[in-house]
Amino acid sequence: MLFVTFLLACAPGRPEPDLPRIECPFEEPADTVCHELQTPTGPVVVSLVPAEGRVRRDPLVLQNGGPGTSPWDDLGEVFSGPLRPLFGADRDLVLVETRGSRYGEEPMVCPAYTEALAGEASDDAVVSALFACFDAWHADGFDFSALAGARLADDIAAGVAGLGYDTFDYYGVSFGTIIGQHLLRDHGAHLGALALDGAVPLGTNYVDELPRNADAALVRLDVACGADQACTDAYGDLGQLLERRLGEVDAEPIVAVVEGTDEEVVIDGDGLAELVVQLLYFGSGAEYVPALLEVTGPRAAQAFGSVLSQIGGSDPWSEETVVGLNLAATCAETSGLVVVDSDVSDFGERAGLGLPVSELCRELGLPASTEKEREPVQAAHPVLVTSGEHDPVTPPRYGVALAEQLGAFEITVAGTGHGVLLSDCGLETLVAFFDDPQGAAGLGGCRDDDPIEIHPPF
Repeated sequence: MLFVTFLLACAPGRPEPDLPRIECPFEEPADTVCHELQTPTGPVVVSLVPAEGRVRRDPLVLQNGGPGTSPWDDLGEVFSGPLRPLFGADRDLVLVETRGSRYGEEPMVCPAYTEALAGEASDDAVVSALFACFDAWHADGFDFSALAGARLADDIAAGVAGLGYDTFDYYGVSFGTIIGQHLLRDHGAHLGALALDGAVPLGTNYVDELPRNADAALVRLDVACGADQACTDAYGDLGQLLERRLGEVDAEPIVAVVEGTDEEVVIDGDGLAELVVQLLYFGSGAEYVPALLEVTGPRAAQAFGSVLSQIGGSDPWSEETVVGLNLAATCAETSGLVVVDSDVSDFGERAGLGLPVSELCRELGLPASTEKEREPVQAAHPVLVTSGEHDPVTPPRYGVALAEQLGAFEITVAGTGHGVLLSDCGLETLVAFFDDPQGAAGLGGCRDDDPIEIHPPF
């Protein structure tokens, strides 16, 4: 390790860090180096994956969404592994942990809440467990305003500066796009190019807009099905099919066994709506939605068990392990923002977050960011905004609006969900953008990818 440390310190183009070196708290490539950044709420980890060759460009900072999951867990393993030759050949990759996340000094976990969810407790029991944790954090004097997006952006700027870099490029996905906009406003002098993937414009109540956004995602899937005669013949109007199935499954829930396990999952109408949203969220899963809605009788249990095994039963809305960070950061960005009333379907109503987030923000006493911090920002930087066609959380209309506001290049990638990084088209676009940010107008060769291929009935 001493030999590796010497090489890192002397590598051409890499400045000398001004942050203490620590042992990395996660599984990492052998050459990854971790440092510790002190913040007002305690130390956070700053990890650096060194360039594979000579350092010739500014580092690329990676920030994920949630908010709540670790950027290392979400992005580090991918960028330091299969994507490293594409993004880290001649630049360092940097990840700054979010305050209160898994690798922070005091992760904002709530074990009782996690246990209540895992045990399928009543909504009242889940909320009671949540309140107990927040009461304890309040009693300890924790400053929840420190978890707002603007403060998390401050940590990134401080972490990169602590590594000795004056400027950096940035890739953020989901909530990471909110942090990216705070970086533009408060630390723009140190920014180069930015890619905002699955973007949300500042000042958007994306929580209360989820029913509308879920409906819109289903409409986009219906359009994709309508473009394929075989899909139209097999399934007809997907909205009508889903509405009928929600009622049928309410009356007679499906008992599915997760494929490869003994775990039984009872799926009623709410569960079906949640599963459809998850499949849209994960992009390529959208192609299974029509077939999953069509299947009935004994085959339904097997089909649902197969799908549940593929998505791992994960819930994209609940960051149970760090729910304190998740709610505090979400409330900071969305509390008090009025949502325009719009008609939503039964599916849209069921596709909410499960917990009344806006109400919880008020009852838990979680502060909102200032009006200034939620105002739209401007950019004098090359910016790429990408959206997934079937994303039910950060829909393409968000990306289009943000790109217009920033004067950025925008692309919506067909057949994808929340985040386009792992689609061929999305990856091709991101690589081309960071290779030549000023030439973004030449991007978009994969913009008109063929629509997703709808799977046949089970």
